Amino acid sequence: DLDLALEIIWKKEIGPKMLFQYDEPRPTLAKEIRCWLQDPCHSWRLNRVKNLHLRSCGLTVFPPEMSYFAHLEILDLSDNPSIHFFESWTAEFKQLKTLNLSGCRLPHFPSGITELSSLELLNFSSNELTDLPVEIAELSQLKHLCLYRNPFDHLSESFGLLTALNHLEHLDLSNCRLSSLPPTIGCFSHLEVLDVSMNELNALPDELGKLERLKALHLYQNRLKSFPPILGNLAELELLELSDNQIMEISGEIGQLERLSCLQLSDNALVNLPKEIGQLSSLQILNVARNQLVKLPEEIAFLTHLHSLNVSGNRLTGIPEKVLIQIKRDPDFNFSLHSNPMLFLSRQLDLGAFAFSEDVDHEEMLTKYQACSIYSCRSPLAILCQEIHRGSDANVLLELCKRLSSYMKDRVEAILKEISWSDFLEKDLLSEAVVIAVQEKFQKLSSEQR
Repeated sequence: DLDLALEIIWKKEIGPKMLFQYDEPRPTLAKEIRCWLQDPCHSWRLNRVKNLHLRSCGLTVFPPEMSYFAHLEILDLSDNPSIHFFESWTAEFKQLKTLNLSGCRLPHFPSGITELSSLELLNFSSNELTDLPVEIAELSQLKHLCLYRNPFDHLSESFGLLTALNHLEHLDLSNCRLSSLPPTIGCFSHLEVLDVSMNELNALPDELGKLERLKALHLYQNRLKSFPPILGNLAELELLELSDNQIMEISGEIGQLERLSCLQLSDNALVNLPKEIGQLSSLQILNVARNQLVKLPEEIAFLTHLHSLNVSGNRLTGIPEKVLIQIKRDPDFNFSLHSNPMLFLSRQLDLGAFAFSEDVDHEEMLTKYQACSIYSCRSPLAILCQEIHRGSDANVLLELCKRLSSYMKDRVEAILKEISWSDFLEKDLLSEAVVIAVQEKFQKLSSEQR
């Protein structure tokens, strides 16, 4: 295994880096490679090697001959399952700053890893750690620690060992089956990025609010049911990801995040947004797609730096006029509102939009924007069927039918002959021509049936 590993590494990485002359003999077999590496005449070449990328090489052992690369700064050994390390494998790597051991299925840290005194980034994701080893506290220069996809289930008292890492800026504990975070999370005074997404968190400790330098917090795909008010204490926060939780309400504390530039709240259960969202003076991206929003607060118009707004997949029947005006001021504004029970006008299909809502003068809008095209967020039939299934008010459904029929009055008969009424509620048909037929059938229903 040692010979094979050495030959693989030589062929993939080392050989091409050695700058061989045209007529210079090149070793290929393990015995020849060892002799070549041991020759002092070649030390200058070895010292030039700063990085080795040995991902998915099928290595089962890390050859001790790698110690000749004393000036190595980056070592990638990812996706070499169950790779074995000799006890003194790190002795010569005094300058190593980045070590990637992700996907190696290791149940513990390799022995000797604490000798990597210059290590700044350790990627130990997709392994089989169940607890943090004591040795981790000795990596005093560590800035970035990735423990993604390790089966911790919970963080024991050993998690407190990480607080000894005074330079730690980025901590990734995503997809680790965590149901809670320990109070010691508030002791990471230098932490700038915390990723605890794809876990089973249903609450956050109050100590999280002590992370005064935190700039990015990833909490998507957890089980949070409300916006944790303690997040309002994170004054330096720029990115907040809360998508794919069970959040039903956002508290007013969110307005304290004056530096926030990106807020992800998609795939939750929100029915409204607080007016305090208008206090996010630095916000550039707001994503509230696939919630249950029925209206947007006018205060969104105060977000003068906003250039991307995604409200698709909600229950909006209109957009506040002040918000529309703010959107149209930026020709490059990214505005997405498909899969809502509304129709809208737009100069370009993927840019700013005008909603057919009660507070908009449609005639004036059509006159002012003659170049606009009329189209629906989704198939008009799909919108109507969606609202029927949701049990929307009969007046809303009738209004949808009227708006649809105003510009779709032909190309119906042939399709009508082939499709029964029941099909309208079962199929997501894409043909807009069918909608007028739906309207006619719908109007024949009694009020009780509606």
